[in-house]
Amino acid sequence: MSEESLKDYQLLKDYFEAKNYQQIATDSKEHALYSLYQKSSYYIVSILHGTKANKLDINRYAFYMQNLSSQFQQFHTDRVIILNLFVGEWEPQIYAYYNKMPNIEATTIEVAWFIDSLQRKLVIPEHQLNSIMGIEKDLRILLKEKKQNYYAIEKETEAHYTTLAIGIINVIVWIFMEINGGSTDPNVLMRFGAIQVDFIVRTQQYWRLLSAMFVHIGIMHLFFNMFGLYIFGSRLEKYISAKQFLMIYLGAGIVGSIFSFAYHYFTGPYIIAAGASGAIYGIIGAALVLSRAMNKSMDGINHYIIWLFFIYGIVYSVISPNVDLYAHVGGFIGGICISVPIVRRRRKEIGGSKDETR
Repeated sequence: MSEESLKDYQLLKDYFEAKNYQQIATDSKEHALYSLYQKSSYYIVSILHGTKANKLDINRYAFYMQNLSSQFQQFHTDRVIILNLFVGEWEPQIYAYYNKMPNIEATTIEVAWFIDSLQRKLVIPEHQLNSIMGIEKDLRILLKEKKQNYYAIEKETEAHYTTLAIGIINVIVWIFMEINGGSTDPNVLMRFGAIQVDFIVRTQQYWRLLSAMFVHIGIMHLFFNMFGLYIFGSRLEKYISAKQFLMIYLGAGIVGSIFSFAYHYFTGPYIIAAGASGAIYGIIGAALVLSRAMNKSMDGINHYIIWLFFIYGIVYSVISPNVDLYAHVGGFIGGICISVPIVRRRRKEIGGSKDETR
């Protein structure tokens, strides 16, 4: 039993390390601590491996965890959630001690779950919280299969300035448009590569589906798009290569242009369309995919914030007559579709065979 529980102890450690939890040093090989900041809360995961010879002083342990949680409360967090995972052979009084309903209104919430290595299952006391960020689902699969896939996505660099380079190109194009007659002049817009359905159909200048993402109609159009590019692009580029970033940006921008072109082709009117918003929504879609795969925030922006930003953008696109909704939706879909294969290439395995990139 102790040998199996020791394997489970190591399996759990591998799981939280793979999920990018921060490891906290302890003075025991039978005790592992991890932390994660998520949704304005700090999560502390305490994994204890027990044997018949390894007794736990409950009061001393509770005092230790309380002191630890008080340290995390200093980091301007709403609450600290402590998840105790007891692996191995534990005395019945430990289960009884933790079989109580936590005070969910408290600044510190302590939860205790038990790992049954013999039956390979997660045991949650009747009066305890039975769900924390979906961890319980992962743990059940992990214990049953003894392995689990995850995505090894970490920062590759602080920045490779792709976002900055794209922003500079957009600003330079806008300046040249202003010099040559103004960025709101229809003739100037068409000369610099904007989309107009009837013109493209007659001349077959389909390169405009690409060039249009570098053309902006007025200073405010440029400002808001470059602001969105900075917020999401500067974060995303730290987790993928410059080549992958450009693939997502340009690919999603083209998909957004195609959606816009198709919508106006079939419904009319044949207006002039331009802007980087399709590409930027592609970056937002890619950031969503990576954030979900990492199961943590991307430099302070997690997938909940990304969804809220996307929904707000779509609602604004619907109520604003001069905003191209279909370019936004198309770019978002394009960004997701292009980034999914990139993420899947970084899939690894916890337990089972040795971790190797697939």
